[in-house]
Amino acid sequence: MSKKIEGFSKWSKDQKINWITQMHFEDSANAKEILLSYNHPRKEIQQQHDEFIENSITNFYLPLGVAPNFVING
Repeated sequence: MSKKIEGFSKWSKDQKINWITQMHFEDSANAKEILLSYNHPRKEIQQQHDEFIENSITNFYLPLGVAPNFVING
């Protein structure tokens, strides 16, 4: 990246995704499709995700597991 990006935080989410996929991926259409595939299907929930952090471009799903019957620090 040779020059500073000005006003990135003011761009729309779609503008940010387009810039990132065009600048950093050979197949920008496929990269955009993958990023968008992580959006929540319910628009109101996705909006909450987008408002949670500045410059949101997609969601990151992290598996959550439960390990019963463990004693920690005990």
